[in-house]
Amino acid sequence: MDLAFSLPILVKSESVVSVAAGVVLPVPGCTTVKSQADRHATLICAQGYDLVMNTGTKFAFESNLMTPLRGGVYQSSLFVNMPQFDKIALSVGASRVRDTPNAGGTSVASEVMSFEAMRLLTGAQLSRTEMELEYYPRGKITDYSVVMRNGVRMGVSVTRALKYRGTFTRTDARVLLEKKLFGIVESTRTVVGESWPKQVLHVLVHEAYVADVLAAEMENVSADLRCNTTVLITLVHNANWMFYNMRG
Repeated sequence: MDLAFSLPILVKSESVVSVAAGVVLPVPGCTTVKSQADRHATLICAQGYDLVMNTGTKFAFESNLMTPLRGGVYQSSLFVNMPQFDKIALSVGASRVRDTPNAGGTSVASEVMSFEAMRLLTGAQLSRTEMELEYYPRGKITDYSVVMRNGVRMGVSVTRALKYRGTFTRTDARVLLEKKLFGIVESTRTVVGESWPKQVLHVLVHEAYVADVLAAEMENVSADLRCNTTVLITLVHNANWMFYNMRG
């Protein structure tokens, strides 16, 4: 399993800039951010939010996505510049995720922002939304699927990791990861109309220590559950609505 734990990545007017670690980034159209990476960071800018990832991690993440039967854990950071979800300018694909009925719950904003991150990091385009995907037999489901630049389709399952009361522990991480990874194995097996060589588990967190706990606990998850899933952990800044708002 590949492990890449550096947290920087940023996104905004969809320009991409590589910067040296420790440099303050006054990029036009982007929030000023100081990289904490020990190497170079890639800054991607979109309207309403900034996405940052260590450049080496970004390349490793994209490579892992193209390699079946190879799991991995990668981290990025999302800096949101809008106080409300409905103020963010979205791509066509993200708007479709937002506007198409889902299976219920309160995860619309997190699924939308997950797609935007996948699109900007990898060039992926939306294939099907949650309720457009079909399975037989019906059971565990995936949040959306994408088409990668090479034409390969894969599913993306999105979750938020937090604890409303108390500290998010390794036990909490283990329970969440095993639940989501089992669902991914099942939905990959039963999806019809598409074939996925692997899936992405995209975990959104709003505290840095939670990202570290999740990454550390992944090594203790059964290889059968993690061997064919790429895990992307994104630390989200300034977007409590993604975690606590009923539309998040």
